[in-house]
Amino acid sequence: MNDTIDLPDAKSPTTKGKADTRERILQAALTCFSNKGYHQTTTDELVAESGLGKGTLYRYFDNKQELFMSLIDWFMLEFGEEMSHAWTDEMSAAEKIRAMIQVFLDEAEQFIPFFKITLDFWAQTLESERMQRTFMTWLTQYQQQLATVIEAGIASGEFRPVNAEQAALGLFAVLDAVGLYKTLLSTEIDLPGTIETTLDIFLDGLKGEGDCHVT
Repeated sequence: MNDTIDLPDAKSPTTKGKADTRERILQAALTCFSNKGYHQTTTDELVAESGLGKGTLYRYFDNKQELFMSLIDWFMLEFGEEMSHAWTDEMSAAEKIRAMIQVFLDEAEQFIPFFKITLDFWAQTLESERMQRTFMTWLTQYQQQLATVIEAGIASGEFRPVNAEQAALGLFAVLDAVGLYKTLLSTEIDLPGTIETTLDIFLDGLKGEGDCHVT
């Protein structure tokens, strides 16, 4: 017996209904791509995981690459929305940065499947101009968001003068690296502890605290 179902055609499906179906497909793609990798995952497996019919999948996504790209955009958008609402105006710059990174820590376990497909994403980025543009778009967006907070801290005197964009890029590079290490080495990496320690060092550096002098 075939357990998959195809949604009935509708000329004017509700916006919520379409969004729910699209998210259902994306959730299935996240599971399949993180378990088997992009190239090893078949359309039939995506259909089976979603519980929808193949016709429904193709109504939302033209092909597997389109689905993969949409998955990256969907996940990054969801994370970006949470991170952008993590702080209040009353917080100091350091408190805002901690609040942003806390979103990452709170969702750490959910990030592991995403970090698995990130390996595929980066590998394909080397060969695909479209992948490169997508990667640069999201990297620039997050970098600018964090750099704006750092620049505000510099303007208020909370942080010492630094290149805010370079500092933001450096912190995200560390977060990515630790996340990937956790993905590859599993329980051997203390993800929250490592990130919290790194963040302490990062903020101390911005404040000019804890300078080391070799004698």
